[in-house]
Amino acid sequence: MTTNNLEDKVMTEIKSGRVKLRSKYIFLAEKLGLGSALALTVVLAAVILSVTAFYLNASESMWYLGFGHRGLGAFLESFPYQLVLAVVGLVLIAGIILKKTSFAYNKPFGYISAILIAVVIIGGTVLGFTGLSRRMEDRAFSGRGAGQMFRPMFSPAFDERERGMAGVVSSITSSSLDIQTPRGIKSVNIAHLSQPLPDNMATGTFVVVVGKNEDKAFEAEAVRVVDQNAAPMIQRGIKRFKDGRIPGMMPPVPGLPALLDNANTPPSNCNCPCMAK
Repeated sequence: MTTNNLEDKVMTEIKSGRVKLRSKYIFLAEKLGLGSALALTVVLAAVILSVTAFYLNASESMWYLGFGHRGLGAFLESFPYQLVLAVVGLVLIAGIILKKTSFAYNKPFGYISAILIAVVIIGGTVLGFTGLSRRMEDRAFSGRGAGQMFRPMFSPAFDERERGMAGVVSSITSSSLDIQTPRGIKSVNIAHLSQPLPDNMATGTFVVVVGKNEDKAFEAEAVRVVDQNAAPMIQRGIKRFKDGRIPGMMPPVPGLPALLDNANTPPSNCNCPCMAK
């Protein structure tokens, strides 16, 4: 078939309506659609990677590694697996989207993945210097607005651990410590420590503890005093607890403790048998 005959046949099919022309703007829109989806996915991956690095740096997680093998369980327990899995999932999705574009349709997936990982790491590093993760944390626990959607990213840092604990010492006895954590004051049994308490242990110091969480108290194996500026996210969580903004819980009703106390105290002129001692 000659070129002229082929052109005539194509024109005949178009005129008959059996073949429809697609505008170049439709092709452009499709490319922009893929490009927008790719850009959004990469940005989300970079943001979550930045939050992951912030989480590890601002929580007590990395401090557990200083205890050697004793702290490994606590570290693994506190590691932000959900954030890491979210980054990996988003990178895979971005790779699938990129594979559908003309830029990378014939390139190996490993090559595409390497490019995406590099872009996400660079983007996450840049975002780390902007303070975005800290602002997201503040919004997550502000108690209002859409910022609360970020709470699942940060809440695991305040969960009660089975193998570790971090907080501010509120009292010390020969056999126990009371430690203020983002979940309240926890009693720690120090009678079976593998090494003596640090010499600089005092009320008000910030400590990291490894051991095992039992029913009545946390059985400590080792206690370490760390810098007052360590684990700032945990220290902010403690402040929120004291202010009544407990992570994952409703804020307390103002005046409720006093109201409950008054409800349990009978009036002086009450002769009710139910109030008799």
